[in-house]
Amino acid sequence: MHDILAALRRAESTGRPWVLCDALGAAGRSYRRLGALSPALAMFEQALRWSRVTGGADQTVDVHCELCETHTLQYEATGPDDTLRRQSARDHARTHAHEAARLSVHATDARWEVTVLLRLSDLLDRLGDHDDAIELQVRALRQMSDPADAPPPDASTAHGTLH
Repeated sequence: MHDILAALRRAESTGRPWVLCDALGAAGRSYRRLGALSPALAMFEQALRWSRVTGGADQTVDVHCELCETHTLQYEATGPDDTLRRQSARDHARTHAHEAARLSVHATDARWEVTVLLRLSDLLDRLGDHDDAIELQVRALRQMSDPADAPPPDASTAHGTLH
């Protein structure tokens, strides 16, 4: 962890948004591996702000996926009697999943987009959002079969589903 935090300090000294985003993401993943979900979320939130500065969709999608995964872990770790915290974690995870899925159409590599969609599908399934998980799997399968023929997803739906 000391090496990760030292790398973060070096990244901060560069002032380069993409370097900061990568270092903050590495710190967030390290905190998450240690089970420190609140500090992990704080690192990923900072990384998300920096990713938006870079303008790169891939980096922003990746951070949304990290946030979704961390909120999902928080959801799973929260007891069923703490319904407010559990619902909040689920809502945050779903928000990040939907945003990552929406932005993934701008990915620079179609294979990476498929990986993202399947990762999000797994996370949504763990949250009990089976319909949205299946929609993302179908979208990934379409992308794998012929990316040129896959229709673009409809980001505006009345029920908040992922088309």
